[in-house]
Amino acid sequence: MGRSQKVRQDERRKLLAKIGQRAINAGGPPQSNGGTTQVLATGIVHQSASISFSGPLPPPAMLKEYNEAVPGSAEIILNQFTEQGSHRRWAERHALTHNSWRSWGGLVCGLIVALAGLWVAKAIGNWPGAAIGVFDLVALVAVFVYGSNNVRHEREERAKTLAASKRS
Repeated sequence: MGRSQKVRQDERRKLLAKIGQRAINAGGPPQSNGGTTQVLATGIVHQSASISFSGPLPPPAMLKEYNEAVPGSAEIILNQFTEQGSHRRWAERHALTHNSWRSWGGLVCGLIVALAGLWVAKAIGNWPGAAIGVFDLVALVAVFVYGSNNVRHEREERAKTLAASKRS
């Protein structure tokens, strides 16, 4: 290695050390997101930074960077976001429709059981018929109360889960 190369390397090391010292004196890199700057013993400046976001979509600047890295990727991300929203709305609508049909089915079955109990009560006689009628009524009330408690419990669990996700 010649003298001129050695001088250039020394100048480069001094310049890098000077840049690193300025960064340290300035309080680190310009971002205030936890970035760090270190000047290693060899005079090399090591700088790291982290970026984070919350929500379903990255910020527009990050979408632009994705698009620069892989052309068309921002459009793919936005399409996936749109498709996910459509799917979620379809699933919620499907669940509501299913629950509504299930509820109406339960009411119809309860009506059939109650009418059958009345018909049997009339056909058998007073006391046995009354016992069957009371049994039908108690069974229908029990099913209604059990279903109502189940729905309430599911809503409470969903509210707890939502509250926990908002805290974190």
